[in-house]
Amino acid sequence: MKTEQSPGASETPETDPEQMSENKKQGWLSRARHAVAVFFVQTFRPRTREDYTELFQRGFKGHKEGVRNKYPWMYVRFLGLCIVLFAIAASVYYLTGNTLGAPQLLFFGAGLGCITFLLLIYELYTGNDMSLLLVLGVCIIGGFISVCLAQLGYLAYIPDGDWAEPFWVGFWEEFCKALVTILVIVVLRKQDPFAAFLIGVAIGSGFALSEDAGYIYVYSAGLLRVTDASMLALERACMAICTHATWTGIIAWAFAKFRNPFINLRFWGCVALCMLMHALWDLPDVGWINIVIKFFLVVGGIWFEAWIIYKCKKPTLAVSPGDTAEVQLSINLETGLIGGKEKDAGYFSRAGNLAGCLCIVGAALLLSIFFAFNPFAARKKTVTYTDVDQFISVAQLGLSIETDPSRPYDDTVPLEDNYSYTVTDGLPDTITQRLPAVINGVESEENYILYTYSFSYSNDDEEDEALDPDEDQNTIDPDEDTDSTNPDDNPDENQESTEPDNNPDENQESTEPEENTDGEEEETEPVTPAYVELCYEGIYYRGRTIGDRLVFILNSDYSSWSVSEDATKVYLTIVDDSPWYEVGGIILLTLAGCAFLGGVIAFAACKAKSRRMKKNAQ
Repeated sequence: MKTEQSPGASETPETDPEQMSENKKQGWLSRARHAVAVFFVQTFRPRTREDYTELFQRGFKGHKEGVRNKYPWMYVRFLGLCIVLFAIAASVYYLTGNTLGAPQLLFFGAGLGCITFLLLIYELYTGNDMSLLLVLGVCIIGGFISVCLAQLGYLAYIPDGDWAEPFWVGFWEEFCKALVTILVIVVLRKQDPFAAFLIGVAIGSGFALSEDAGYIYVYSAGLLRVTDASMLALERACMAICTHATWTGIIAWAFAKFRNPFINLRFWGCVALCMLMHALWDLPDVGWINIVIKFFLVVGGIWFEAWIIYKCKKPTLAVSPGDTAEVQLSINLETGLIGGKEKDAGYFSRAGNLAGCLCIVGAALLLSIFFAFNPFAARKKTVTYTDVDQFISVAQLGLSIETDPSRPYDDTVPLEDNYSYTVTDGLPDTITQRLPAVINGVESEENYILYTYSFSYSNDDEEDEALDPDEDQNTIDPDEDTDSTNPDDNPDENQESTEPDNNPDENQESTEPEENTDGEEEETEPVTPAYVELCYEGIYYRGRTIGDRLVFILNSDYSSWSVSEDATKVYLTIVDDSPWYEVGGIILLTLAGCAFLGGVIAFAACKAKSRRMKKNAQ
């Protein structure tokens, strides 16, 4: 007799949407965990001499066939080595101050990101037709040639303006790199898009290597400041995966990907896109807008290069020897990290080596970040004032000081009654006139404004502008005895200075403007102050101008500042003595020490466990 089954009992396991979604979710998570675990094992598992031999023999005669392993591993070792060596060099240079060790910062800092990224792309490249030596040669020589072309172009022309220059730089540098890249692709006869992408990344990395070294050297005062060198090295290393190497690689990929590239709009679209990305990256700082633009540039650049790598590697993934089930099963059984339940002595020995290396690299990275922030030194930051009145108010401690930067020299005051003066050959060089300071609308009796004037003379009118009566012989008092002033002169000649009708040419010069040859009177401009000072509470402050305004820096924190060309912005550099920097420095040093100590302990513990297991097995 046939037994009927309810529809719900038979359909639920297969058609229940929630159950299917849960199974799909678990399957996706399981595959993701497996992929991450396999990538970790392939990257960090111990490598034999055969692995290193295979890596360095690729591309040579007898080693050009077949496809690569799916998982890269050499780049991570090079990156860790550079970080450790850079941290050691920075520590030694920071402690000793010996400039002979400074080039080590330049060498390891510049190659930290560029060469690491190039090694990663080289290991991801699926073909065996290019050796590592060839790729490094293309990187160094191609990068050198492209840098020279770019510099020669800047010598010929560079536009003025903060906004025009970035677009010219983006166009010209990408053009120079693209020109060299296309020539290398044609000479090496590499028509494969992935091979062209690798060549473009190599030339872009060489260009970035030279540029990074220049930035680190120039902006760290010739490597004299460890802080700036460390900060620039870490910053440029992070930028390596989304700037020069990526842009040049995209152009090279497009050149090999699209047919007849020079008449293909898609190729020129990729070129224009990379030039635009470069120009947007170099835009002047306008606040949060730059942060947003660079965020999208980083995401877009990384996505584009990841898409290129995936599309180029996809046909070879199924036959990649590092991705087959047999090889994966042997890795699982060998390492015990994936599905393996038996952990032998070799497992603990390898785990100790890996833990020690990772902890040491982590400690070196924390130490490099510590030098980059330099928390125990005086830190400076720049504050931009768009309101000049606000800056003047804060700089002058809220005081309103009335001054006249264009105040003319008061020639009605006798020379001896001025605050100070200097005279050379009977002529005044500088004269300082003092006036009571008007602060907050009230004339002060204790504080003064000092106006200092400078005078210059020509040989023709030195006697006309002389102000010292003791030295001027043509303006003597007529009541004085002429013989006592100049006994060797004729009395009749000396008398001419007191009789204006006898010699009108000489006497008219001291009372009337001189007439020029054209019959017009020559007007003399009033003398304006060379500089203005404020004597406030016994301390002298020299005024500085912002446009047509004068400001006295009474606030000691505002001693270093500059003004924009249109006098609408003030850039202030002040010392930031926040204690949080010191707290952060202590935390970084503590973490670095703990990471190093943890690595040593883990290494020792795993090695001891491995030795005990070997001893028990015997």
